[in-house]
Amino acid sequence: MSTLYLHIGMPKTGTTSLQHFLTDNRYRLRRQDLEVPQFGLDQKGAGPGRNAHWMTAYYDDEKNCNDCYTLLGKRLKKYGRVVITDEGIYNDLFDKPDMISRLKKKTDEFGADLKIIMYVRRQDNYIYSAWSQRAKMRYTETLDDLLGRESYYKRMDYLDILNRISNIVGDENIIVRVYESGKFEGNGNSIFSDFLKIFNIEFTDEFELPEKEFNTSLHDVVLETKRRLNEYPEFRAMWNFNDILRYAEQCVKEEGKLKNRPSFSTEKRQEFMSRFDAQNAEIAKRFMHYPEGQPLFDEPIKGIDGESDEFTEEEIFYVMTRIILGQQIKYKEEYDLKLYHQQHDYMFRLKRKIGNITARFKK
Repeated sequence: MSTLYLHIGMPKTGTTSLQHFLTDNRYRLRRQDLEVPQFGLDQKGAGPGRNAHWMTAYYDDEKNCNDCYTLLGKRLKKYGRVVITDEGIYNDLFDKPDMISRLKKKTDEFGADLKIIMYVRRQDNYIYSAWSQRAKMRYTETLDDLLGRESYYKRMDYLDILNRISNIVGDENIIVRVYESGKFEGNGNSIFSDFLKIFNIEFTDEFELPEKEFNTSLHDVVLETKRRLNEYPEFRAMWNFNDILRYAEQCVKEEGKLKNRPSFSTEKRQEFMSRFDAQNAEIAKRFMHYPEGQPLFDEPIKGIDGESDEFTEEEIFYVMTRIILGQQIKYKEEYDLKLYHQQHDYMFRLKRKIGNITARFKK
């Protein structure tokens, strides 16, 4: 009997890098009887690596959804193990609660097993990473704004989400992994080796790693500067600013003039995490099968401590100047590239014109 593995994230657990890794190595994995199918879905913000995105994108589109199920059924018939992944499913479980039950019904029809893979990240690290990502994009809320938004906490109630999934597939068909560097298993102790460990595949030098690092972390003052700039439309588009923000980050590190602020201090983190103690302990015992009393997460709860959590206007101005300089460099590079293509096109047309003239004389 074949098995379908659905990886649902959660978000901010290296999912994008993992999806690129699976896509780049799909033929190597196929040789080890792990199929990473492609469904021809490449929407904005959801490249081919998110090969389960059709479950949410086509939720109300019966025809396209059935086409994807048909392709999935063929892959399950041909391969013993098939893996699909999309972190959007995790976010949409509340608005589209029957997504997994639909998939379960289909896998039963295919005569296949269904297993759900879910990585969990310590909640204080998750919400800070989520805020950082929002600041890099176009949002103006502070970390305190996000911490005070009760509706956001349902994403961090991992036990509730696992219970919802368990009601459909059972505890025995849920694979929970902890997103923490000290918890990663396999050769190399990375997110890639840890994921392959689920399938008893050894991570070796044969595998190709993603060329770039996705969703890189930034210095607090760079994030705070971008958050303030998000008040202005021309600064909101994340895809226009990734390279510029990385340039500003590089300047901050090389010049070493700025320090992080205790925007999320140790005391604040500990207080925040106390509300998740009971549910995390239940996950550790029930899904991870840890001994009684062993915590779900190993890394100590520690933030950046200090007297003031406010950046000075001089510090913000310092980063703004680096962002403006980064813009000038980026625009110059784009202009030089555009000029190169213009010159290349001109030389091509000129060469073709000379060729036509030469051909006439030969006649």
